[in-house]
Amino acid sequence: MNDHAAAAAGFKRVFESVRLDRAKYNELLDWYVEGAPHGNVRDDQRICERLLTSVEWAWPWFDEWRDRFAAIGEWPHMWIKYAKLEASPPQWPLEYVRTQRERERIALLVDTLWRAAAQARDLDSGREAIKLLGPGKFHWYLHTGEGVFHDRFVPRIAERIAVGDLSKLPPYFPGDRSIVQFG
Repeated sequence: MNDHAAAAAGFKRVFESVRLDRAKYNELLDWYVEGAPHGNVRDDQRICERLLTSVEWAWPWFDEWRDRFAAIGEWPHMWIKYAKLEASPPQWPLEYVRTQRERERIALLVDTLWRAAAQARDLDSGREAIKLLGPGKFHWYLHTGEGVFHDRFVPRIAERIAVGDLSKLPPYFPGDRSIVQFG
């Protein structure tokens, strides 16, 4: 799988959970796929901010996980800035807080896009290696950056992946740092 195909696969996977006007979806897809391989996540965030701030869009998957993390009062690493904004001091101007929250949400969207594209490329490489060298040579395993969250919200996922069940793959939530690899 080349970088463009991996970018398209990652984009489509993440954007399954985004509600957005079709024309803007296509514009974002073209930008993301044509720019693969992406060199700088901050540049992608700025481009996404520019493209998304002018339209109505929703990310129900993000909202679901925000509510879950808020309910337990714990936030994964990639959510720390967002969590601080959620608990921002009341003396901060409301418009400032809203703008910063939106920027953090877009940052999580871009980070999740990057991770989903990398996961698509790695899985394709792993599957090709297994085809060439045989299934007994490799095993799948999950590297989690946020183990406590996986144990709580996706129980026994590492065990399932270790036996070759690739039906549920990362990212498990926006900003999830997990990746399935083979070795």
